[in-house]
Amino acid sequence: MHSTLSPWHTDPTLKPIRALLHPAWWVALALLIANDHVFKGSGLLPAEVTGKLSDFAGLLVAPVLLAIVCKVRSARGFLWAHIAVALGFAAINVSPAIAGMVETLTAATPFPWAIAVDPTDLIALPMVALSHALFIEWSAAPAPTGRVLSRAGLGIGLLACVATSPPPQPPIEPGPGNPQQPQPGSLIFPTEQAAVMIANETGTEQLIRVRALDAQVNIDCAYTQEDPTKTLARAWFGPAELWLVEPGRAIPIRRENTCSVYLIDGAELPPRLLFLGSGYSNQVLTTDAAAVPVGNRVAVQLPSGTAQWGSHPALLPAPARIREPVEPLCQTVPEGFGVDWTTVPVGRRTLASMETAPDGCTAFDFEASDERSAPVRWFVCAPVDTLPFEAGDELTLRALSQGLVGVEVMGPNGRILLSRGTSIAADDVASVSYASRDCQPTLSCGLSVPVQPLLHHTEGQPTRPVVGTPTPVGRGMLTVARAEVAIAVDARCSDDPSAQPRAVLFESIFVETF
Repeated sequence: MHSTLSPWHTDPTLKPIRALLHPAWWVALALLIANDHVFKGSGLLPAEVTGKLSDFAGLLVAPVLLAIVCKVRSARGFLWAHIAVALGFAAINVSPAIAGMVETLTAATPFPWAIAVDPTDLIALPMVALSHALFIEWSAAPAPTGRVLSRAGLGIGLLACVATSPPPQPPIEPGPGNPQQPQPGSLIFPTEQAAVMIANETGTEQLIRVRALDAQVNIDCAYTQEDPTKTLARAWFGPAELWLVEPGRAIPIRRENTCSVYLIDGAELPPRLLFLGSGYSNQVLTTDAAAVPVGNRVAVQLPSGTAQWGSHPALLPAPARIREPVEPLCQTVPEGFGVDWTTVPVGRRTLASMETAPDGCTAFDFEASDERSAPVRWFVCAPVDTLPFEAGDELTLRALSQGLVGVEVMGPNGRILLSRGTSIAADDVASVSYASRDCQPTLSCGLSVPVQPLLHHTEGQPTRPVVGTPTPVGRGMLTVARAEVAIAVDARCSDDPSAQPRAVLFESIFVETF
């Protein structure tokens, strides 16, 4: 009897090929071969059974073979061989991109794989743990006999794992004269739920790349639909899903939300936008390229020896890699403007000094409040030439939180109100709305369009301040540094990842001198 091996025990005498003498390994191998080359498509077992049987048997057979091929000689290596098989199996069953890469790599070998991505196959993963439990002791046990059997098992097992069952031939449909008499050559193609199908009409295989809009990018569909090419950015699209499309076949493209946007291209095909708005809905469509309705068919054609996209209303030019400069009057933040500040040191503070840098940011240095505390430095960046404070002033700082993020700084000679949000902090401003400035959107982190703010006062008529220009309001001067509406929000880089399209943003500073 042999003592139980720890997974981390290193034993140079361990030889995984000895595990091929275990009866359970041979039963699993026989079941794998029988299922792949006899049961599948024969009608002897339900398709639901044959679809999973190879997964269960293969995960009991493959880890030992990988350990043998990698010349594993320790319990740790034996464990990692099992982990590698489990991770690879999981990857090709949850990621169409990884499955596509494996299919592409094996296409040039004598044993090309056709992988059906099916997350439900992960139910077979416990077989990897069973393989490790069954075969670790046998790999470490001496095996004076059975060399021929184990080597035969290695060859048969590798061939069984590499040469999977051939893809099932599509059934033939009955002939028109006799419903029971098959008509050779008339194939039944699978169907898919999709809004449109990309149909290969070239007569040769085509590699198609499909990139969906990243899940963290939220767009205003109504605004984007007017001109997606200028509204969207290439960097907003996620990793490519690869499709190797056979001649005469079509691949599905779904509409997932109010609108769905894809960036598509191919080995010979230029990038294009595929925008599926309110006019498209998911329906059952055939994968037979010739039978897809014209309104749902995005064709890949071969009119002059080179693959090209056919004409379709949802197919648009791709966004430019480099955007044209924005007109100065249409910038969401005029050059040299913007309002920002560091964490507010709320409370009463004594101003020791104040220094404004050329970039418009001012450093407030506050004295230590007592012997046990340190001096505090606070930065404010805002479009204002002078602030109503000087060294020695006692300042009171407090946070604002009514429809905005802001701070009030009160001193003996004046005060400032900094604000960022859907409203503006200023005396005599009851509310603020906006009107369009007829500008193109500005690309930064997401996409925003500049707007003209309209200030509604507690008394009197509304006023329209010019963004970046001080305007008399109440007893002070108000400068609106930013006025924009979000069209698209990229949560990967946004200051406010929870922001949604159509959210308005104003940034302002109100300065009052006593």
